[in-house]
Amino acid sequence: MESVVKKPTSWGWVILWLFLFWPIGLFMLIKRFSNRQVLMNSKTRAPAVAAWILIALGGLMLFTMITQGSFEFFMFLWFAAYLVGGIMILVKLKQTEKLAAQFRRYLNIIVNTGERNLTDIASSTAVPYETARKDIQSMIDYGFLKNAHIDERNHTIVLAQYSQVQTVAPEQMASQSTVQSGTVRCSGCGANNVVTSGRITECEFCATALV
Repeated sequence: MESVVKKPTSWGWVILWLFLFWPIGLFMLIKRFSNRQVLMNSKTRAPAVAAWILIALGGLMLFTMITQGSFEFFMFLWFAAYLVGGIMILVKLKQTEKLAAQFRRYLNIIVNTGERNLTDIASSTAVPYETARKDIQSMIDYGFLKNAHIDERNHTIVLAQYSQVQTVAPEQMASQSTVQSGTVRCSGCGANNVVTSGRITECEFCATALV
């Protein structure tokens, strides 16, 4: 769980380091995706573009070596580094996209439909029981399901009751009747949230801003 919310590294720095020295850039990319809000809301294609540019540079070096008939060790090393780096970045992006999609499916079943039985959750997502258990534990570790734990004995997930209780001061009681609460589906993770009309709050599961 996240006791202190830290702002993730900006995409600008991540992309810069992907070009300057991709191992550091890849580490920063992985670190950025460890943030639940970024994981669910990252729509930028910049990392993928950077990866393809690295692969293209590697291909250009290989083409130069072939046309010149000179296979220098230094150039070959750079070719391999660019190629491997680009491929590793693309693989990580694909894994992250798949993970986010799977987390959305779990949240829809657990939060929106109220299912708690791990066997039924695994069946609904068409994955083995052990995979579902590990995935849901990962969600708890990420901070998607706060104050939750898995009851191994009963094969269920135990959740705290999610509700956003609004405290109304005495001077606000006169206008209390005009304040309404409703359910809003998060655009990031897809989970339903109880919100108060006219107020901006955050999704209880992925911290995406809700209105």
